Amino acid sequence: MQRQMTHSAVIERARIASVSETGSDDALAAGADVLALAPGERPLAVLAVIATESERLELELRLGAAGYVVWAVSTGREALELAEQGALDAIVLDLDGLYEASRTGAMISGFRLLHLLWRLTRERPVAMVVITNLDYTEVEGPVRASADDFINKPVMLPQLLRRLQSARDRVRARHQRSGTAASPA
Repeated sequence: MQRQMTHSAVIERARIASVSETGSDDALAAGADVLALAPGERPLAVLAVIATESERLELELRLGAAGYVVWAVSTGREALELAEQGALDAIVLDLDGLYEASRTGAMISGFRLLHLLWRLTRERPVAMVVITNLDYTEVEGPVRASADDFINKPVMLPQLLRRLQSARDRVRARHQRSGTAASPA
């Protein structure tokens, strides 16, 4: 699959997807308001861990069009390698796709990866947002222990942007209270 697209093509694809979700062009603009940066601030660096190629590419394009720096990966191993490098502000983790792929024994399950990512990033202000088709009661324990937010599928871009920003703000505040230095943003 050809993955090279011009910036305007990425923005147009995200606009079309946003219009199809809400019936309005305002949704992408509303998301851009969430991303409004203060002087000297850099865009959020987001790791998207999505096993399904089409969903991963779509999320990568849509978050990129909204101004985020996105690393999109399909496996737990790739996610752990990037998380170890320490340049992340947020992680979006799709529990479902990783669960299905892990049933073959080829991948780390989403729940296991959630815990491993939490352990790697708990000393840093990294927001963790979990997306899933599962009911909250099915994932409540692991999500409460390791994630900062939870979204049921289908995920709407404006909702995800708001959740990323609010999770990031909560994580920053928690790290400031605990005395852990927050990364400059």
